[in-house]
Amino acid sequence: MKTKLNLICLVLLAVMVADLSGGRFEFNIGKNAANYESEIRQNGSSSLQQSEVIDARLLALLPISEKQTALTVTNKLTGKEVKVWPKTLYVEPDTYQSPSQWLSLLAVLAGLAAFVCAIYAFIRFIIHVNHDRIFDHRNVRMLRMAGWGLLVYGGIDSVWTFCDYLSNTRSFAMEGYAVDWLSAVEYTPLLLALIAFVAAQVFAMAVKMKEEQDLTI
Repeated sequence: MKTKLNLICLVLLAVMVADLSGGRFEFNIGKNAANYESEIRQNGSSSLQQSEVIDARLLALLPISEKQTALTVTNKLTGKEVKVWPKTLYVEPDTYQSPSQWLSLLAVLAGLAAFVCAIYAFIRFIIHVNHDRIFDHRNVRMLRMAGWGLLVYGGIDSVWTFCDYLSNTRSFAMEGYAVDWLSAVEYTPLLLALIAFVAAQVFAMAVKMKEEQDLTI
């Protein structure tokens, strides 16, 4: 029984970590932007190549008409140019827009702290269960802590993505497409947070029933 539970928990942990690893591209953008601004302040120019992404913002598109803008890219396997119709892409503005570094740093740190808190609480919950401390108030607290951590992380990520969409719509548009605003919501951490809250409530009810039975005996 514990083996099955541990396997399920490991899968959930893998899903949580995989969701976080999807931000590697955004991390590289932030790193390039920081290097760009540092070189501009020190030398008045930057050595970053034009092919390096310095300022790009995520945008999800939704087809709304038959006249949709197609992009031409090179097929790596055949070497031929083919047309593609994008649904999600990163858009680099015509001119570099320096983001609020303090706001960016605060959002990243808050989201990362919430995610680490959720992982810690979930691991502590697994350890408690494996030590036969199942109907325990600490398990309820750990599950709720994991739920709140994932909720905060997902909320920050969703708001930040929504701001990217809003910024892009002011300077970029493609014929035949509209912005898919609903895709700004990070469903994976929010769904995991709801599951954690449900599990916490079930454990809380079980703990209460156990305490009532102990008093009756």
